[in-house]
Amino acid sequence: MQTGPFAFLWGSVAFETSAAGRSANIARMSLRAELLQIAADPSCEVIDRTIAVTSILAEALAALHVEPVLVGGMAVLFWTEAPEFTTHDIDLVMDEPPAAYEVIQALGFERALDGRHWQIPGTPVYIELPDRHLPDGARVEDIRLPNGRSTRVLSQVDVLIVRLEELMIGPRSDVARQALALFPGVDRERLAVRAEQVGVGGLAERFGVVADEVESGMRDIPGTDELYDLVKGV
Repeated sequence: MQTGPFAFLWGSVAFETSAAGRSANIARMSLRAELLQIAADPSCEVIDRTIAVTSILAEALAALHVEPVLVGGMAVLFWTEAPEFTTHDIDLVMDEPPAAYEVIQALGFERALDGRHWQIPGTPVYIELPDRHLPDGARVEDIRLPNGRSTRVLSQVDVLIVRLEELMIGPRSDVARQALALFPGVDRERLAVRAEQVGVGGLAERFGVVADEVESGMRDIPGTDELYDLVKGV
């Protein structure tokens, strides 16, 4: 990070002391204080904390035109609201210019030795940056918060598509259950198009039928062996 002739260090991050730089520093310090308070609050629900943390991170990164998108297991939890899928790993897809790392660090995160995870020490909040770009054709949803901030989340269709693609690589009962739980309320028309585009059309159809039967009470969630057969098209 290039610093002018007048700069100071906060932790290991340098800050400009120009008028504009001071204004940005004050705003960042305010976001850091708010973030640390949320991260340390034991009464905060996991998904609520995640949305709040991600929205603060998005606001802090806005000046760099970096827009983090919530993906992975936390996106599954967001769309299904199913406690059985609770996770603490906040997976974010975003561009990663060096300045973005400085912002993340300034907010109170420390980088793990593996280089992929960032954690706020003493709290259950940690983020992982698995990729810099979303799959071609993927969409995101802007989730508006009452405080005016927003969080970008991978669409329900595309979260489901990712799980179906994982099942094509290797059947796993936990991933299969997540896929079934993502069907209620999903845009079936767009799902059919996306599924054909990425080569999981048949799997999407089979899982859709089972998901409808489970939702209507016609049957229970399939067991491990049946889920395996379902993936294999048996």
